[in-house]
Amino acid sequence: MVSNSFNIRQIAKLAGVSVATVSRVLNPPPGRRVTPDLHDRIMRLCDEYHYYPNMHTVRMFSHRAGTVALLAPAENMNPGNPDYNLSGVIYGAETGLAEEALSLTLVAVTDRFVKDKEYLKLIRGKMVDGILVWGWYPEQEFLGELLAEGLPVVMISGDIPPHAPPRVEYQNYEGMRTVVEHVLACGHREIAVATPTLACYAARERLRGINDALREAGITPVFRSKIAELNYEAGTVAGKEILDHCGKRISCIVVGNDDAAFGIAKVLLERGVRIPEDISVTGADGIFLRRQIQQMTSFRAPSFEMGKTGAKLLIDILNGQTPSGAPLRLPVELIPGDTLADLNH
Repeated sequence: MVSNSFNIRQIAKLAGVSVATVSRVLNPPPGRRVTPDLHDRIMRLCDEYHYYPNMHTVRMFSHRAGTVALLAPAENMNPGNPDYNLSGVIYGAETGLAEEALSLTLVAVTDRFVKDKEYLKLIRGKMVDGILVWGWYPEQEFLGELLAEGLPVVMISGDIPPHAPPRVEYQNYEGMRTVVEHVLACGHREIAVATPTLACYAARERLRGINDALREAGITPVFRSKIAELNYEAGTVAGKEILDHCGKRISCIVVGNDDAAFGIAKVLLERGVRIPEDISVTGADGIFLRRQIQQMTSFRAPSFEMGKTGAKLLIDILNGQTPSGAPLRLPVELIPGDTLADLNH
């Protein structure tokens, strides 16, 4: 049986290297690597003798927590209605941070979290090296106080506050325009719009994309829902409103996100309306749900890439680099799907 009392000095002696070299292998600082052969030899010894450094000691001497927090609204973590964009961001951020031996901790932003200023405990307790903020909106208010603490912060989507920190977003406006232009290219002119909520920046950008594409084509929507869609449940309500008002006078319903679009599709199918033969439906985000028969015509939101890019940007800041003031805007991709009929054929 191997003793658990092995220490870094003994590993260094067995490997014929210095303690500092073993430390660099186990906790690789940027730009200070060892050769692959030496790395593998030290790791084999550590595995053989069941050695791993005490992380509290490592953090004390490195003056780093080795952890980054991702703050996101609690309502987006509801297991009954998961936010697929957030899931992609978490996976991307975890992947980017792991490449630099950093851990990710997910923090739900609740009313109590804001009221009790738990975010200040994270910083002043030196529990994290930096913070990623996803889905922030002005009513949460805490961002200004967070930035005043001086800890590196990177925003991933969300509303844009005054004096915004470095930010990663994707092309919501361009993506929505691309979808609407695809709808028009397929010959649709009798269009209803499921109005996106104005509660968040991404949705406002998507509505602007819808409006600009239709206006430039000289198209006035047959109807705009009074119910602002945001999620599946709101989509079902907006779908009923649109059908009650328009019946089959429309050929396409343009929706501001896939979750709501699936809710609208549910209402259409329940009323015997075929998709896309009778009425087409489009969304945004590029979500594929296995329980759905069809792939929504949409655009793909690069959520994984956003999370990884945000993590890389935060790592650069931690390593002393100064980011540019302009946000990083990631491109999107049209998903033709099978919920849009081509009326030209």
